[in-house]
Amino acid sequence: MMIKRTSKVDLLQGFIEKMFDEIISHDLTKLKLRVYKFKLKYRKLPRQQIAKNIVNDQSFWGGILAAPGGLGGMFTLPVSIPADLIKTLRVQSYWY
Repeated sequence: MMIKRTSKVDLLQGFIEKMFDEIISHDLTKLKLRVYKFKLKYRKLPRQQIAKNIVNDQSFWGGILAAPGGLGGMFTLPVSIPADLIKTLRVQSYWY
């Protein structure tokens, strides 16, 4: 019986495929719930201001989540760049 070894390229390809699956799949119900919570929290404000508050919240969480990625410098770039990409896209679609 022959044991098939997985090459580094296959592992990398599998990781990238899983990463993109994670990025493009989302739960629309959670997104609607998050926006609804903002509407309730800021119900006395105009819609435009509520939208600005949502963008500000996304910016805040994007900055908080991206900061640890830069701590390792060049050594952690292969891992931190995809991780930051996933975290940023999750913030943009309210997955936190």
